[in-house]
Amino acid sequence: MKNYNHLEEYLNFISGTKNLSINTILAYRSDILDFLNYLNNKKLDSELIVKYFKYLKDVKKLKTSSIKRKSILIKKYITYLVTKKKIKANILSNINLRFKKEYTLPRILKISEIKKLLLVLYNQKNINHTYFKSKLITRDIAIIELLISTGIRIGELSLIKINDVDLNSKIILIHGKGKKQRSIYLSNKESITAIKNLLSYLDKADKQNYLFLNRYNNKLSIHAIEKIYQKYATLAGINNTTCHFLRHTFATNMLLLGANIKSLQEILGHESISTTEIYINIANKEKIQTMKKYNYRNKINI
Repeated sequence: MKNYNHLEEYLNFISGTKNLSINTILAYRSDILDFLNYLNNKKLDSELIVKYFKYLKDVKKLKTSSIKRKSILIKKYITYLVTKKKIKANILSNINLRFKKEYTLPRILKISEIKKLLLVLYNQKNINHTYFKSKLITRDIAIIELLISTGIRIGELSLIKINDVDLNSKIILIHGKGKKQRSIYLSNKESITAIKNLLSYLDKADKQNYLFLNRYNNKLSIHAIEKIYQKYATLAGINNTTCHFLRHTFATNMLLLGANIKSLQEILGHESISTTEIYINIANKEKIQTMKKYNYRNKINI
């Protein structure tokens, strides 16, 4: 199956018809290329497709969720080839791929760990630094504070521009997945102060500038943000964690404190409410542990 040429045609097609980000298009290219490389110019048939997904499961050891995502994309690609008459028939019509749904709860940080993280950050600020070092620490505080108090993705954080922040109304414009935008209300005074302090170091005249910059005044990358988080997490003694834990922790504690699930979906920028409902399971687990530990009746031996 020699469809490498058709791949670029397909990617150009979905780029023109779907509101997809560059990163999403790159991920699509990578997934389809893996599939085509596995086929190795063999004749495409249903048996070979089934073998590919078995290969992903047994050899590549991919999670069911990852295999399911790839299968959806490959189905769309093959359907496109049929529509454009690049292949004769839709061989997927006779394939019934069943995937066992995985229920893996997202990992969260304890409130005590969040406190340690913040303490490490602010202790760094109190040290007598050069102007340049103070600027970097001020930036790092704003990054962590914003991730903790809003639950935004690090990819979204990296895209924030000065012009997206309105501290008078306490609103920040977030550029989410699929180029969708949403507004987040800054309800935490420490986060607002952290952003104010950061803005004092930046050239606010050019409002198209990104809010979070590296030492060369370029937009901070997702990888760089993750490294910044890991630095302070290590100093705080928090192991086996990523930035995304802060998003999970935000969502779970919002529900624990009584937040409406529909409102939380909009705040997090989830396309489907079923994605947000995962956090209900974590919140319920936390409630059970709280009841076991703090129910005063358990202390009465009668």
